[in-house]
This record gives sequence, structure tokens and C-alpha cells, in this order.
Amino acid sequence: PFDSLNDADLFDRISSGQFKFESPYWDKISSEAKDLIRKTLVVDQNARPTAAELLQHEWIRGTEEEVAFAGDLTSRLDDLRKHNEQRKKFR
Repeated sequence: PFDSLNDADLFDRISSGQFKFESPYWDKISSEAKDLIRKTLVVDQNARPTAAELLQHEWIRGTEEEVAFAGDLTSRLDDLRKHNEQRKKFR
């Protein structure tokens, strides 16, 4: 999110926390991901979220639908692995 034409200006922007989510580069990035980035790039380290707080962020945890889908997908992958192991035994 930091953009500059020279290193000195880039360093100043990073040091002061000046950044933008420029289009088209950030257009496909979710608002939740951008929110997480904003929170991690706070210059004052005392105002930044802790690692534990960040792990509770919606982008990390996912929505209920995403979590349910991931759990279902994990279960299906486990079943597929078991099936393949059984199939290998009978070759």
C-alpha cells in the first residue's frame, strides 16, 4: 500500500503510516483484508492490535459460512485419503 517514486519519500510514508489502497491493484482485495492491513500498519505500536487480537480478526477467522465450508472440505479430504489408502491395499 506504500507507493513512491523514490526511496526517501517511500521511507517517510512508511515511517508516518501514509498509505493508500490504489486501484486497480487493490480492487479485488476484500474489505476485511484491507481492514486487517490498516490495523497492522498503525505507527504507534501501543495502538496496534496484539497478535492474539489479530487472530480474532474476521479476515483470519473467516465468516461462519467459510468456516463451515472449510470444515466440510477438511472432512471430505480426510474421507478421500482413507478411501485412497484402502484402494492401495487392494491393488
